[in-house]
Amino acid sequence: MHSSNTTSILREVYLAEIDKCLKELEQYPSDASLWTLAPGTLNSGGNLILHLAGNLLHFIGHTLGNSGYVRDREREFGAKDLSREQLRQELVEAREQVDRVLNGLYDQQLDEPYPIREFKGGKTIGYVLQVFLAHFSYHLGQLNYHRRITT
Repeated sequence: MHSSNTTSILREVYLAEIDKCLKELEQYPSDASLWTLAPGTLNSGGNLILHLAGNLLHFIGHTLGNSGYVRDREREFGAKDLSREQLRQELVEAREQVDRVLNGLYDQQLDEPYPIREFKGGKTIGYVLQVFLAHFSYHLGQLNYHRRITT
């Protein structure tokens, strides 16, 4: 392991949250149930999962880890019929990228500027990683409620 204390903690928490997301996915009773909309909502469980995976693959895997991933945000919110296995594969890929990138970061790098335009103006890698963790947890909670309301 190359990461130091703070990056190790971030890595541990990210991986635990992704594992919770994978468990939520497994608890859906069918592929079709992932795409049901709960009353008053805009996103299905499947779209939340695609968005979570896409966000991690782009902002951590690609931007920090040079993975070459090309994000398709329209697909994240527009796809409607992927199988549970296809969604699982996206989450597993995101988990592998997060593990790889965060395992290679040192605490000192957390104070460096995050490298893309959306977060310029003093936003550091450490700051952005914490924002994305909060974002992931927020949508994970939505996924949990979606699963329980629609199944």
